Amino acid sequence: PTDEELKALFARNAEAFRVAPRLAFRQVFVSRDKRGDAAEAEAARLLARLNAAGPAARLDAFGDATMLPGEVELSALRDIDRQFGDGFARRLEAIEPGRWAGPIRSGYGLHLVLVRERIDAYAPDFAVVRPALEREFVAERRKQHLATLYDRLLAKYTVTLERRDAEGSGASGAAATR
Repeated sequence: PTDEELKALFARNAEAFRVAPRLAFRQVFVSRDKRGDAAEAEAARLLARLNAAGPAARLDAFGDATMLPGEVELSALRDIDRQFGDGFARRLEAIEPGRWAGPIRSGYGLHLVLVRERIDAYAPDFAVVRPALEREFVAERRKQHLATLYDRLLAKYTVTLERRDAEGSGASGAAATR
């Protein structure tokens, strides 16, 4: 395929090639199960201490034990939601990077979060997706050729379907032809 053909395909399917937004963050967990009604107050107290300690605060000195990671590397929002619960990543998107914020609620409890890095969704450069576009172009072309071939083959034949009577002993006289 030519570059012009591939660029046209890219323009028609831009959303399919779009790179999803990603986030990297740190989190400190506050358990509502463990702390009960005091969880919100404890989260506020810890948030003040975390902001005083800064972005590099040692996480093991804060919060309650959890199986959730304290550090999450750059991850797609859907992957974050799989781990922390639906909608968690969208709430993180509203947080200013580099500063502790929260609490962010999840089905697990409360989270104090520091967004380390945010990469917004973007359309990659043509050169980056060119190999994928070539594969897509070839697959589309193959599909078109097969459809044309099947139509030509079908045009050469007459297909007749004979219907059997209720006892299955033979034709009932009705037939369908294409």
